[in-house]
Amino acid sequence: MKEYTCRNCGTVGFCASQGKGRKPIYCAPCKRVVTRERWAARSRDRCARKKESRRAISAAGSTAGCCECGSVIERPNATKYCSTACKHRAWQRRYRAKIKAQRAPRLCACGLTISAGRSKWCSSACGKRHHRRIRPPDPSSWRVNQSLRRCKECASEFVPPFTGGGRTDFCSDQCRSKRNKAVKRKTGRVSNGRRRARERGCNAERFDPFEVFERDNWRCQLCGCDTPRKLRGTYDDNAPELDHIIPLSRGGHHSRANAQCVCRVCNWLKSDRMPDEMALVGVWQNLPG
Repeated sequence: MKEYTCRNCGTVGFCASQGKGRKPIYCAPCKRVVTRERWAARSRDRCARKKESRRAISAAGSTAGCCECGSVIERPNATKYCSTACKHRAWQRRYRAKIKAQRAPRLCACGLTISAGRSKWCSSACGKRHHRRIRPPDPSSWRVNQSLRRCKECASEFVPPFTGGGRTDFCSDQCRSKRNKAVKRKTGRVSNGRRRARERGCNAERFDPFEVFERDNWRCQLCGCDTPRKLRGTYDDNAPELDHIIPLSRGGHHSRANAQCVCRVCNWLKSDRMPDEMALVGVWQNLPG
C-alpha cells in the first residue's frame, strides 16, 4: 500500500501498490470535481476563440457572392459557398470534369471510336468478326485425334468420336464404366485391409493383391481349384479373393507372407478361423483338393 495526500483537500489516503506507477494526486471526490472544472475551462476557451475569429472576420470582411449560385454571403473570408448543397454541387462538377478529361478516346480494331465505357469493340458484330479471325484455321489442332486405337478394357479397335467426350481410351461407355468400377473395387478392398490392420495395431504392408494371385498361379490354396483372372470382382464361386492366413481379427498382419489366393466359396467357409482350426472342423474333406 502507498500513502498519498490529496492536493485539493489535504486528505491522507492509501492506494494499492502496482509496480512503479505514480501515486494518486487527488482523492476520488476531488478528482471528479477537478476533472469537471478542467473540461469547463477548455470549453470556455474554445468558445472565446470562436467569438474572436468571428469578430475579426465581420470587422474585416464585406459581402460577396457564392461561387456556385451567386447569392450574397455575409462572411466571404470564412467560406466560398452559401450552403452545403452548393458546395456539394461544385465538387460534383469539378469531379466530372476531371474524369472526362482523363478519359481519352479509344479506338476499335476497325478504326471507329468506342462509345461504351468498358467495351472492347464498337459493336457486337465487330467483336464476332475479331473472334472468328483469331480461331485456329486447322480443326485438327483443337479437336480429338481420330486415329485407329485399341480399347483399354476389351482390346477391340475403334475410332474415337469427333469431339471426344471421354471416349478416347474406351470404345463405349460400358467399357469405361466397367473399368472405373474395377479400379474402385480394387483400391477400396486394398485400403480396407490396411485400415483394419492399423486399427488393431498390426503391420499394414502396401501391396497389390494381383501379386499374391500371380505368386499362387491363380489357384485356390485351400481346395486347389482354378481361379481365373477374368472372374476377379464377380460373384462366381471360383472368383479369386485375397485371404489372410491368420485373420486380422486374430492379430494377423496385412502382408504378402500372411496372404493367399482362395476362391470365393473357401473364403466364405474359412471366415475368421485359424489354419489349425480348419483341420478340426473338416470343412474341406469332401471338396476336391
